[in-house]
Amino acid sequence: MKVAISFVQRVPDHLLPVVFVFHIDPVRKCHHALLIKSVSGCDEESEFLFVPYSAFTVRQNGIHKERPRKRQRLGVEHWTVHVDVVPDNLDVAEDVDLVDWH
Repeated sequence: MKVAISFVQRVPDHLLPVVFVFHIDPVRKCHHALLIKSVSGCDEESEFLFVPYSAFTVRQNGIHKERPRKRQRLGVEHWTVHVDVVPDNLDVAEDVDLVDWH
């Protein structure tokens, strides 16, 4: 979280930062991600590289309706989005709807 905090604190004032928290199933793990700890610049963090179009499920419906809140450990107002990582992209239909982000 140390690296995420440093990024959040550098976001210009006119923008609201977003922190994504990825939850990986402890039993099924994830077949389409690579832990890049060996090439990461931060030993304290677990950094994953996901293949393009990896499937995730947002844990909270209506995340955009929630008001951003100030988190003590980040020290800056931000959005937090918790997502579940789908263990295997092959379990997801190829014609699944994509989420509009912008």
